[in-house]
Amino acid sequence: EEYCSTWGHKACHSFAPNCEYSWAVHPRFGRIRAVNTIRILQAGEEVLTDYRYCISKAPKWYKEDLRNFLVINFKMEEDDIEEYIEKMERNNLEKQRFGER
Repeated sequence: EEYCSTWGHKACHSFAPNCEYSWAVHPRFGRIRAVNTIRILQAGEEVLTDYRYCISKAPKWYKEDLRNFLVINFKMEEDDIEEYIEKMERNNLEKQRFGER
């Protein structure tokens, strides 16, 4: 049987993505999630999207990856990371209250 769905589930997570989730219209299924590149990818390059998990519900690997990303890319200290994560949570709660996401 031939595969007849999207390849969106093949995208890996990165806080420095080269792709983003968007919407597309499928002839059979209507409006579906899609993955679009945000820059030209090289042949064989991994497809990376930001999963944008709610930090309070995120798996352990995601939280650890976020901390590593903030330390490596922004030279953040532990106190700054905690403050940043708390701010992310407040923003997520606000979005949920107003039906965004």
